[in-house]
Amino acid sequence: FSNDHYFFYERFNDDRHYDFIYFDKGRVVIYDRFKNVLYENNFGDHVYTQPEIISYRNNTALKFTSLSDSKCYLITKDGLVEDISGPETTTSCAVGQLKRYGKTTVIAGNEKKLVKYLLP
Repeated sequence: FSNDHYFFYERFNDDRHYDFIYFDKGRVVIYDRFKNVLYENNFGDHVYTQPEIISYRNNTALKFTSLSDSKCYLITKDGLVEDISGPETTTSCAVGQLKRYGKTTVIAGNEKKLVKYLLP
């Protein structure tokens, strides 16, 4: 990993042990405590927002936005959440619940408007 990587030590999967999460220039690698790869993907050489670890629906997820291709990415223990690969965003996305819908919602900025996507 480069000197500019991000590292998180979080409970990522369901085994109740902490895992090692690395994000480096679009490459994501997640290891369990035995150094087995739980997830790996290279999203390409783009400009990314700072990755964050978030919780939603009793899941831990890695969230980041590619400003180069205007996409929000969310990775859980089950892999990439494809349901949010469509939001076009020019800002970092936010994941949470809106009281009106009671479902997990992704909100992102696109130019001068806010866009909302409900996760099933």
